[in-house]
Amino acid sequence: MPNVMQIAIYLRKSRKDVEAEREAARRGDEYDTLAKHRTELLAYAKREGHLVKDIFEEVVSGEFIQERPAMQTLLQHVKDLTYDAVLVADLDRLGRGDKRDQGWIEKIFKDSYTLILTPFESHDLNQELGEFTVEVKSFLARMEYKQIKKRLQAGRRRSVLEGKELSQKPPFGYVKDASLHLLIDPQQAQVVQQIFDWYLAGLGHARIAEKLTASGIPSPSGKSVWSRVTIGKILANPKYKGDQVFRRTRWIKQEDGTYRTRKARATEEVYEKKAAHDPIIAIEKWDLAQQLLASRRPLRTTSRRHLINPFAGLLICRICGKALQANLPKNRPGPYLSCPTPKCPQRMIALHKVESAVNPHIQRILTSFPINKVIGDRFTLRSDIPVNTAWDLFERSTIAQKNRILKTFIQKISYLRPMERKGERRFLLDITLQNGG
Repeated sequence: MPNVMQIAIYLRKSRKDVEAEREAARRGDEYDTLAKHRTELLAYAKREGHLVKDIFEEVVSGEFIQERPAMQTLLQHVKDLTYDAVLVADLDRLGRGDKRDQGWIEKIFKDSYTLILTPFESHDLNQELGEFTVEVKSFLARMEYKQIKKRLQAGRRRSVLEGKELSQKPPFGYVKDASLHLLIDPQQAQVVQQIFDWYLAGLGHARIAEKLTASGIPSPSGKSVWSRVTIGKILANPKYKGDQVFRRTRWIKQEDGTYRTRKARATEEVYEKKAAHDPIIAIEKWDLAQQLLASRRPLRTTSRRHLINPFAGLLICRICGKALQANLPKNRPGPYLSCPTPKCPQRMIALHKVESAVNPHIQRILTSFPINKVIGDRFTLRSDIPVNTAWDLFERSTIAQKNRILKTFIQKISYLRPMERKGERRFLLDITLQNGG
C-alpha cells in the first residue's frame, strides 16, 4: 500500500448516532455526528499523509443505495478510478441493511482496486484476507441491524400493550397526554359520532363527506374539504371503540426510498390492547358499522386477469354455507361453480346455467331503475321524478353503481355459448335481489 494516497471521505449517520443526537437535544446539548466524524477522519488523513480529494456527507439515513445520493455519487467516482481509497468512520457506514446492495458495493471496490480505510485498519478486497474480513464484518453488521429492528418492534409492542398511542398524530377525536395515552377531544368526538350515525342511517362515504364540508368543519388534516377516503378510515378504525392497535397496515420500503402499504396478513402479528382508552363509539354501534361496511364493499378484480366468476361472494352452498367458487375442469367446456368444502355432497353446476337463471331477474331490475342515461360516474334522473324527493345523492350514487355492475354482467353473458349435458343435475338457486341492498 503506498504511503500517500488520494482518498475520499464518506460520512453517514447510524441509528445509534441519530438516537444520541436526540438524547443530546433533550438535554439541551449540541451534538453533531457528521461534524465529529469529519474532524476525526480529517485528522487521520493528515496524520497518515493522505490527500483528501472529496468529502461526501449523507444527510439522510437510507437502507438502499437508491435513497442515498451521496453514496451513488461516490460509487460512480470509484468506478471511474478517481481514488486510491475511501475513508469511513466504520465499515458499516458504507451500508449494512440490504445484502444485495452490500454485494454491489464490494464488487465496485474490488473491480476498481480501491481500498476501504477506517482509522483502525485498511481492507483490500483483492486480497483473500481482506475480502474475508469485509464479508464477515458486513454479515455481523447486518445481523446487528436486524437485532436493532427487533428491539424496536419489541419496544413498540410493549407500548401498545400499555395502551400507548405510537402514531405521531392521534386519530381524529382524540389527543395524546404526556404518557402517550389517548384522551377524548369533546368537540371532534361529536363529529366522529355524527359520522357513524349518518352511516348507519344509510348515507354513504361521499354524502357524509359533502355534509361535513358544507358544515364548515375542518377535516383531520385541517383542510376545509372532507374526502370519502377519510370517512372510510374513520369508520374502520377500531381505536374509536376504545382499542389500541398497531401494525394493522404494513409499510413496505421500496428500493427508491418510497413506501407502499398493504394490510397485515393472517400469519402476521397485529399488536392490540382491548379497552386501552375511553371509546367514542359504543362497541355495538362500531360492530354494526363494520357489518355494513363489509356488505357494501365492492368485489375487487385486477385488470391483468379475466373475471371467471361474476358471482364471487354472492352465491353460497345451501348445504354448508360456503361461498361457491369457479373453476375450469379439463374435461368440461367452460367454467363451473362448486362448493369448496371437502366431501360436501353439493355437486358442480355450469356457470352459464346459473347466469341463464339469474339473467331475467337482472333485466327486470335494470328496466325498473329510474335512470335514463349513464355516462361514467355521471347520470341524470328521469324527468318524472322531482329533484326534491327522497332520491338524495347517496341513493342515486348507489343506483348508478349497481347499474354499472349489472351492465358489465350482461356484457359478460354475451360470450357464453349455450352448453347442455345429458343427465346433469339442475340446481335450485334461492336468489334474493334487493333494490339498493
